Amino acid sequence: MFTLKEGFLEALVRGMKAELLVKEDYIKLRQCDSLVDLKLYLVSRGYHSELHSEIGPISPTRLVELCAKKLVKGFRTINIQASEPLTTLLNYVTHRYMIDNVILIMTGSMRGRSFTELLSKCHPLGMFESMENLLVANDLREIHRLVLIDTPISTYFNDCLKNEKIDETNIEFIRNSVYKVGTYALLFL
Repeated sequence: MFTLKEGFLEALVRGMKAELLVKEDYIKLRQCDSLVDLKLYLVSRGYHSELHSEIGPISPTRLVELCAKKLVKGFRTINIQASEPLTTLLNYVTHRYMIDNVILIMTGSMRGRSFTELLSKCHPLGMFESMENLLVANDLREIHRLVLIDTPISTYFNDCLKNEKIDETNIEFIRNSVYKVGTYALLFL
């Protein structure tokens, strides 16, 4: 019965585990003289599908971006194939990244940064559909009403809506409060 229900997911996780870099890989990575060498080594270790389209020299930022893309793709694949209670746990993992993305966009918009620039700095595990609405909101209650109400992290923000203004002090207060609420929620999982 286990093989019927969970066998595919177990095989998937075992395959992904085999692709993880181990101590010997990191030793070999330290011996690479250039980013091209690094790229070639990563291609030989299972990153071919992510790195094959990159021709010529690659920037460190782009390399990190492509490796993160592989991680997120694997995470989402596991999340789709998983059943309860693993699905709930994996969803909780994404909450931290969602919170970080919300705080990043709130801080960036307060400082006048463009949404495109802010979106490029957001972690892919924390993306959700209504993120662009964060730019329209003028106060915290509006952010909750327009954006966060439809996300799984809205309950974390309920206690933080006492202060109306969006400024750096309130944003830092929100970050700390939300992390505290999120930590308590995971303890009672």
